[in-house]
Amino acid sequence: MTRASPILPGPRRRVLAACCAGALAGAAPRVLLAQPAGASPAASPGSAASASSASSASSAPASSAPAPSAVPAAVPAAVGAPFDFPPLTLLDGNAWSPESWRGLAAAVVFWGTWCPFCHRHNEHVEKLHRELAGRPMRVLGVALDRDPALVRRHVRERGYTFPNVVGADALRVRLVSRRVTPTTVTFDRAGRLLQRIPGEMFEEDVLALARLADAAPPA
Repeated sequence: MTRASPILPGPRRRVLAACCAGALAGAAPRVLLAQPAGASPAASPGSAASASSASSASSAPASSAPAPSAVPAAVPAAVGAPFDFPPLTLLDGNAWSPESWRGLAAAVVFWGTWCPFCHRHNEHVEKLHRELAGRPMRVLGVALDRDPALVRRHVRERGYTFPNVVGADALRVRLVSRRVTPTTVTFDRAGRLLQRIPGEMFEEDVLALARLADAAPPA
């Protein structure tokens, strides 16, 4: 694997060779092998690596797999540009306004209850969320399932305490253009989109995202 991430210096950010594909467009997921993080295209500094051809299959239950979205196509948010979050209603009923993101770094994770790689990835995301208590960074999970009750049960059984929303098409169409879950999208404290990271990540690399909380926002 290649080294160096323009956003997270030090220990390399590594993406495991495991992810579910097809989910973000409503298709049954399949497994992809994620390329090393250093293989970012020159046109998108800091963007995540592309995925290689499929290696095996992983089907999603019809009751939980996301349905094809009726949301019109949107222009993907540009890496390095400020991102305006839409109003969101969390799984627990709490509301997050666009203004509530000000001054906070963020990691937004797109996942599904049917994705085995998401299960392991979200264990690390939960640790990150707990480590960030009282620090200027938030974690948000975006479950791509159709059934909020199913997601609530899954979150409860897995012991996740990080905030989650279900669906959130307004976020998905702007932040994720590839059919890969999990996908982690990061933002600095100025609200700028930093990276799209496809695939399951190692625990140490998920926890390293907490460094984003330490960078002061622009004056």
